[in-house]
Amino acid sequence: MYISLVVDKAVVIAEDEEIDTLKLPPRICLIVFVITGSENVSQGAQEIFRLLPHTFVNPRRISKFSKVVFSFLLHTNH
Repeated sequence: MYISLVVDKAVVIAEDEEIDTLKLPPRICLIVFVITGSENVSQGAQEIFRLLPHTFVNPRRISKFSKVVFSFLLHTNH
């Protein structure tokens, strides 16, 4: 846990620079992150995630990036 959002963002930006320099190992080059919802937690996660190198992809297009397709069914429980 970090002291503040500013420190958190600085750490993520440093990781981004390291990824740009060293690249990811080929065995983990397809990483899929799913952020659900549109409330505060989701918005905060997206704000941090945007600091990393990534591409937003429509779920229907995932199969174009990998021979293996993973399917996720997400539910919210209240």
